[in-house]
Amino acid sequence: MHQRCCIIGGGGYFGQHVAREMQRDGYHTVLLDLAFVDVDRDGFILDERKTTRIRGSLLDEALLEKALKKSSVCIHIAAYGMSGAPAMDPGKIFEINVHGTMQAMTACARFNVRKFVLASSVGVVFTNEELHNSTEDHPKPDNYYSHYSESKNDAEEFVLKANGAVVQSCALRFRGIFGPGEPRSTNRAAEAIAQGLYFAKFEKSRDALTQFSGVDNSAKAMMLAARALFTKPEVVGGQAYTIVDGGEPVKSWDFWNPLIETLGQKPPKVRIPYFLVIWGVYLNEIFYFFTKLMAPPLNQLEVNLIAVTNTYSIEKARRDLGYDPQNNHDLTEVCKYYSRYFLTHPVQVFDMPKIFTHLALFLLSILIAVVLYYTF
Repeated sequence: MHQRCCIIGGGGYFGQHVAREMQRDGYHTVLLDLAFVDVDRDGFILDERKTTRIRGSLLDEALLEKALKKSSVCIHIAAYGMSGAPAMDPGKIFEINVHGTMQAMTACARFNVRKFVLASSVGVVFTNEELHNSTEDHPKPDNYYSHYSESKNDAEEFVLKANGAVVQSCALRFRGIFGPGEPRSTNRAAEAIAQGLYFAKFEKSRDALTQFSGVDNSAKAMMLAARALFTKPEVVGGQAYTIVDGGEPVKSWDFWNPLIETLGQKPPKVRIPYFLVIWGVYLNEIFYFFTKLMAPPLNQLEVNLIAVTNTYSIEKARRDLGYDPQNNHDLTEVCKYYSRYFLTHPVQVFDMPKIFTHLALFLLSILIAVVLYYTF
């Protein structure tokens, strides 16, 4: 009989990749989520004999109990508010990301689920200042401008402090998970490139460097963390680990160049001053918060992750988890996927209504930013 692994948020793109890794490691996976997506990727399949799906929210205590019972480990991926309109809903962000995490881990203790792995974010240490080869003990910021980052920090601190005799826990910090068909960052980038909207760039750090988290490396790291909580809980319990691709960091704007070339576009040449972008986004966020009209295409956290150098050390994960990332920052499969995808899902190149709408709002935000800059 297989051990059971409950994956909260297991119905999404990343969650199902984690499920596949856990199944390869011998687990029956119980996936709890509000919705279950079809992972459109060549060769991707879950073993249905080792898969149980439960549709619903982690805030539903009865469903949470159903998912956790008889499980030996819980992997908590579910989160809310990284991008788009949800990023401007602090109430729901903290309800799901903080209260939901606390409820899940408390339930683990009640139902004798002894191991707990949390999906966290590099946003718990990164704001708008450069990070170079940052380690997990880097000081946390005094203040967060991102509700999402603050909520992930609160959840991570709760999980790591709760590590003990009843439940052993750890957290993995990711940065921009990417992969073929990945809906949050990869699809958005591919659609912007295909529409010809990827024509301008902005930087606070000259030639800003970063590292992304490949989906296969990230899913494997989740499995390794769960395994390590069984084999060496005294080492891994209560610890945070940064999980990004290995090798040399990449330039934020150059990372997508292979996909840009594949889709017949050109790399961005126009440079927009960083302060205009960040002020424009800030004012756009305020405008949306009060009017609920036109959520900004990027929020402040997303702008800074692109515009400011942020690189991370993975040596702790290598040492404690045996993390050994492969095919680092490799877009070969991503390029093949989207070259086929846009043959059957054509987009309107230079979607003029969308461009003019966002441009008008952005120019208005810039105008207000300039007035404020020279007034104060």
